[in-house]
Amino acid sequence: MFAAGGIPGKFLFGLLSDKLGAKYPLLIDLLCQALFAFLLVFTDGGIKIWFVVPMMGFFLSAFGTLYQLIVLESFGTRHFGAIFGVISMSSAFSFIVGPILAGKGFDLTGGYEVAFATTAAIFLIGAGAVTQVKKPDEILR
Repeated sequence: MFAAGGIPGKFLFGLLSDKLGAKYPLLIDLLCQALFAFLLVFTDGGIKIWFVVPMMGFFLSAFGTLYQLIVLESFGTRHFGAIFGVISMSSAFSFIVGPILAGKGFDLTGGYEVAFATTAAIFLIGAGAVTQVKKPDEILR
């Protein structure tokens, strides 16, 4: 369900970024990821999960497309490889540490609510950071 929700997410947010640039679709995407990660706190595995999980997939898959575009729009192609390499290293760190911390949270609380709420907060921080993104021509003004 998560992956099935992701297919249209990549497509629709790709179209949006063609029309608006990457900044505003990425901002929308991060805010919606925060919302659905927060909703996971209250989803008890019943029928609600069949809505929340595909929507989380929809928005999370769009992020994979949009964050690459924001780097290109902000820095161009000349330094894309180096910048994207740093981003990839930081992502790898979160992929290693995140599951360990989520598991430890489960062991301490008996659920994943803390992990989902923390994830929602991280998405909100990311959305705040995106509001500060400027294109090179905006920086010179």
